[in-house]
Amino acid sequence: MRSGLKVAAATATMVALLAMTGGAVGATVHSASGGDSPSVTGKVVAVNGDVTVGTCGTSGVSGNFIIRSGTTKTHLTTVNVTASTSFVEKGVSTPSFANVCVGYQATAIGNNTAHSMNALAVRVFVPNAVNRLGQVTAVNGSATPGACGTAGAKGSFTLNYKVDGSAVIDTVDVYPSTRFHDPKVTGATFADVCVGDNATAEGPIVGNTIIAAVVFVTPPKTPTPLHVRGEVTSVNGVSTSGTCGVADTVGSFVVTWTDSHSIPPSTINSTVGVVATTPFVENGVASPSFANVCVGGKVSVIGSNSSGVLDASAVAVLSAS
Repeated sequence: MRSGLKVAAATATMVALLAMTGGAVGATVHSASGGDSPSVTGKVVAVNGDVTVGTCGTSGVSGNFIIRSGTTKTHLTTVNVTASTSFVEKGVSTPSFANVCVGYQATAIGNNTAHSMNALAVRVFVPNAVNRLGQVTAVNGSATPGACGTAGAKGSFTLNYKVDGSAVIDTVDVYPSTRFHDPKVTGATFADVCVGDNATAEGPIVGNTIIAAVVFVTPPKTPTPLHVRGEVTSVNGVSTSGTCGVADTVGSFVVTWTDSHSIPPSTINSTVGVVATTPFVENGVASPSFANVCVGGKVSVIGSNSSGVLDASAVAVLSAS
């Protein structure tokens, strides 16, 4: 009975030391050999045999994780945990094996022989959390526009954003436990994360991988510009090359242009409306009109927005060069 009390007291002392020192206690008890120390600190590189960043243990059950440590970061220790192993983590009231994840830092105390430890207590260090806003450019490896995730499934998507004008790409890992929010969807899931959407990912980051706790999805808005410059791809609903408008009449045409402000730059089709009094200009043409706007030609348009249509104030027909 006394021996049991001694073990319980020792475990409680170890947990208290881990909590107070942030794992520094390990530095005072490492053995000279570095192979069988009763304390080991390092990066978690696998949990229950899975090396995927963000993979975690399961609360209240036995399992193991591998810590990579040592001055050369090559020493591997398999840490065995049971339902009786104690866990501590700053800011978490009841941490468990579920808080030990690949990519995190951890300190374990226990009986260590031949690079395998039966842990009495584990301290978890969570990486810094980030809040990243960008554009979804691929989901589960597919960059096809509109490709989406699968509800309730584990997966990933790439998030592009800019830092000081330069494009940066992060991978966002999602899990069944990840929460999703979409202002247009009730009960949003990973299925609502699609290529082309804007999204914000929140969670710890390991390297360039965000382990998402929460994802906020915002479907992209089609720009309603005041000025476009690009190629005419249809006139009055006809996309046949060479099709032109009719002088001094009401009509419309579509200009395909590149939005360089999106990440990555995206191709936009804008509908331009003209009326009989819309002014047209073209170098070398005395009195250009809507008849000079043809599919395959280049134009520059300035106007105002009305119900998603750019009402032209003036249209410049550009040379092919």
